Parts: sequence; C-alpha cells; structure tokens
Amino acid sequence: MNSIERFTEDVFSVEVDEEAGRLSVEFESGYSKETKLLLDSLILGLQGIEEEYMEYIDVIFEEV
Repeated sequence: MNSIERFTEDVFSVEVDEEAGRLSVEFESGYSKETKLLLDSLILGLQGIEEEYMEYIDVIFEEV
C-alpha cells in the first residue's frame, strides 16, 4: 500500500485486523493502471510466500 500511496494519485483507505491477519483496501473511485500493476506485484509476492510457508499461511483474495 505504501507504493500505491507514494507512486500514484489514487485515493484509498486501508483497514488492518492484526489479530485475524486481514488487510482490507477500498479505492474511492477505482484505480489506475499503475495501481493495478502494483497490486498484481503484491499478489505475486503474497502467493510466493504462501507457497513457501503453506503450512502456516493462507492467502485469500475477495473482490467486492
């Protein structure tokens, strides 16, 4: 989220539930191509972590 905030002008809000291990992001009015690329990179990284530590982590994506 830091990269999106720093490198784009997209407006979003973040909710973190550390106890549940959940991160929720909501964009106010859609997002740019740059943000899409950064999100895809984040997803790729999280999936790599999940593969490496699948015994300890589940990565679940929900689009609403």
